[in-house]
Amino acid sequence: MARINQEDNFAKKFGFCIRSSAIFYIPEKEIKTKIILNNYWKLKSGASVSLIASWRKLSGELVKREAISFDNSNVLVLEPPSNCCGSCEIEAYSSSNLKIPYAAIMAVYESEKSISMIHSYTRTYSNIEVEDAETISDGHEGCWVLRDNKNNESFAVLHNGSQVQDDQNISLKITNFKNQSKEINFKYPSLNPYETKVFKPIDYFPDLINFLDGKEGSCVMHFSLSRSFTRLLLGNQTKNKSQLQVRHSNFDYSCHDTNMLDSEHSEIFIMVPTIANREIKALIYPDRTTGKYELKSETTGSINLPDNLFCHQNPDKEIILSRVDGPLPSRVISGIQFDSLIDKNVLPCESPVRVIHKACPPKRLHWSIWSTKHKSQIIITAYKKVYGPPNKNTELNLKIYSSKTKEINERNVNWSTISSDNEVGYLDLNKIFNDSILDKEEFIYFSLYSEYGGFQTYITLEKENSFSFEHSF
Repeated sequence: MARINQEDNFAKKFGFCIRSSAIFYIPEKEIKTKIILNNYWKLKSGASVSLIASWRKLSGELVKREAISFDNSNVLVLEPPSNCCGSCEIEAYSSSNLKIPYAAIMAVYESEKSISMIHSYTRTYSNIEVEDAETISDGHEGCWVLRDNKNNESFAVLHNGSQVQDDQNISLKITNFKNQSKEINFKYPSLNPYETKVFKPIDYFPDLINFLDGKEGSCVMHFSLSRSFTRLLLGNQTKNKSQLQVRHSNFDYSCHDTNMLDSEHSEIFIMVPTIANREIKALIYPDRTTGKYELKSETTGSINLPDNLFCHQNPDKEIILSRVDGPLPSRVISGIQFDSLIDKNVLPCESPVRVIHKACPPKRLHWSIWSTKHKSQIIITAYKKVYGPPNKNTELNLKIYSSKTKEINERNVNWSTISSDNEVGYLDLNKIFNDSILDKEEFIYFSLYSEYGGFQTYITLEKENSFSFEHSF
């Protein structure tokens, strides 16, 4: 069976889901962590949920378990108990059909000189999924970019599920910009239930910094978990803990199967927005179905993709990917990297982005967090070659949700007023909603709805020269 979109497969097979969950890493106290929930279960499909937050140490030992609710607001902003380093699991239970078993939740990590955010990346499995063998616990995770140097180090975080994971063989394979690789296999002891482990490649490859030679490299990790989805939290951190940037891993599709597009759907499209004071790179990760691939854009023409990580500097607004030796897989994972033009000591922000092709269904509703304090901007890209151009009179319905009230405020915005080229639009909620409506200090959620199904929506956060970029749900 092709291992594609596990959550969709589960919903299609069973037609129902009564539990959804999400797990997040809680770093050391130098990093201020916030878990931000929106009551989208109720707002989107009318489902009422009971929520439990479980805070655990790295060892898996429970620190605190609490019931949380949306009785007084549509947004909850949670902070860890004091000196809690480990994980937070959010579980939602309902007698209604929740459709999919993952929970749309965000986490924000703020350090002395940085800001970074991540959407739900992993979860524990329900007994129903385990009993019916609808799980992926053999981990083959890639799209892990290494930026280790004398000041910075890379890491990955995995979360075990509800049972002991027996001792196992784990492998790490690193590759540099010269397409040179090194691999190590090692015996790793058993993992406790709910244990969280942090892996640093420098601990296994002492010559890693010289091997990378000042350029981006990549890593693939093979491992097993018990009753937990294998997606990892990936990060880069300064050694003095003043900066942190995170994103999530993706399947290594040279090991995991995916579905293929037919000849009619032979191209994948990536839209790259422009951000002020940021140098931009488009990243095409190497962890894909084996084959020969080509990148095309207006100014560069055709480029044959190398087998290792490809960093495309100063990319055009639109990039097209194709395969030249066979059918094109529906998933060729890509990302965007943002480097500060003002301060080269600022850690780059990297975010995987969704690739779009003609087999992708339209998406009309988008959710994400937003912050006045951190100068959030909403960026909307229109995939005209897949869905046709949006009408210039296309309306966007914006709603905002606060942690201080259950009141929902909304406005309609005309696409032509926020996009000058009918391809990319930029939204600032401060210019749309009155100050009395917006919570200026705390994170809020927004939703965006449009009948045009070709929009993809992103959100930004800033702190000093640090920057974070993430796609909406």
